[in-house]
Formats: sequence, structure tokens, C-alpha cells
Amino acid sequence: VCFLEGEGSLSIDGVGTYDIRPGSFVRYEKGDRYKINIPSRSVYYTSEIEIDVSSETDFPRHVICTQSELSELEKIYRVWSEQGEYCFVETRILLLRLLMELSRRIRSIPKGSSAHLNSALAYVHRHASESFSLSDVAAFCNVSESYLRNSFREELGISVMQYRENLR
Repeated sequence: VCFLEGEGSLSIDGVGTYDIRPGSFVRYEKGDRYKINIPSRSVYYTSEIEIDVSSETDFPRHVICTQSELSELEKIYRVWSEQGEYCFVETRILLLRLLMELSRRIRSIPKGSSAHLNSALAYVHRHASESFSLSDVAAFCNVSESYLRNSFREELGISVMQYRENLR
């Protein structure tokens, strides 16, 4: 399930509940039952493309997309909405390409990284060209600045701002 607009939650029976916002990508498996709870207007789409992720056991159920990945989600939505002659094939190709990029990015995150670190990395990637503070990232991740500073440095060996500069 790919979310383009709206904030709320998505629950998968027997698995968990995920906070969702624009750029959230939630993977569900065959047979999963899920419920979306978004109190305001939203735009999202689902795909039933079956992909074997058994070799990718670390591929999480919930990913916050970077700005470029969010742009790809929007492109997929536009192509599908236009219902052109080859929209099914084109959206499938675009979605598979996006999944490959997500997989590459996820594999680049150190094993055992916390969900907070993953959220912080997604925030930095999404806002790398903008001005932001450690406080902004901590607020996005719902953690204290000191916790984020310490865990980021412990897991990646550099500060949040050094990571942003390296990314630029």
C-alpha cells in the first residue's frame, strides 16, 4: 500500500499497526487482512504484485520513502490514473523499479538499526536539500534530541548533520 496524501494508521491483523503519512509504503503478504484509518482526505493505492522477499528477510513491513522515492510513487499513481494503453505494464515496471531502489536503500542501513534510526534516515533523505535541525528530526521520530544524537552516532559513527552533509 502506497500513501501519497493523508496521515493516520494502517493495521495488519496479527502483525501490528503502522503510523502512515505521505511517502509511507506498507508491504502486506498474501492472506493478510488490513485496515486503514485516516481521519481526513487521503490518496493511496494498492498493488497485488506478488514478489518473493524470502531472500530479503530484512525487508520491513513499513518504509518511509525519501523525496525521490515519493516522486516515483506519485509517478506510478499518475500513470495508473491516466489509464493509457499500457498502463498496467508500465505501472508494474515502475513499481518493481521502486521496490528495487527501496531494497537497495534498506540493505545499506546497518543490521539491527532501530525503527527510530530508519525514520531519521528517511527524514534526512527526504529533506537533505532543505535547512533543518536535530530538533526537527527528533520531533519527526518522536524521540528526544539526545536519544537521537546518541543512537545515530552509535549506529552510524557520525552525527545527523554530518550524514546530511555527506548525502548532499
